[in-house]
Amino acid sequence: GLLADYEKDFLALVAQNHRIAELDRAMQAAAGRITPLVTQNVDEANRLSDAKRAEIARASSASARLNLIIVACAVLLGVFFAVTITARIVRPVRKMAGLLDRLTHESPAERIATVPGARDEINAMAESLNTMADHRATFVNWWKTSMDEAIALRDLHAAKDAAGRNEAT
Repeated sequence: GLLADYEKDFLALVAQNHRIAELDRAMQAAAGRITPLVTQNVDEANRLSDAKRAEIARASSASARLNLIIVACAVLLGVFFAVTITARIVRPVRKMAGLLDRLTHESPAERIATVPGARDEINAMAESLNTMADHRATFVNWWKTSMDEAIALRDLHAAKDAAGRNEAT
């Protein structure tokens, strides 16, 4: 009975082994059919990945160029505004410096152009300088007139006769 059971189990094991071998062949065949599909999908994914990477690189390069152009334009615009603003400030300051220099040595008649009612510092300085030049001119005229009167009075007191006094007046 044991031998019969052993033989029956052995035959079942051999049958099971044949079944495993058939399944292995079927799996190998299925793997052989699936492997090219997987390889094809991997190759397609690699190709798409390379294309996307190249597209991103082109877009990044274009974006970098655009940013560089924008920065260059911003710098040029900044330089333009700086020069324009500086010129608008420096020109009147130079005129004021020239007028101040002339005020130290003479009584100039010209004045710095101002904008009535303007509220900027350059205009306020120009108005103050014009006022100072006007006051200096008034003072110089008063001083000259006073000196002329003092000289005439001195000559009048120094004159000894009526003819000299008539000449002094």
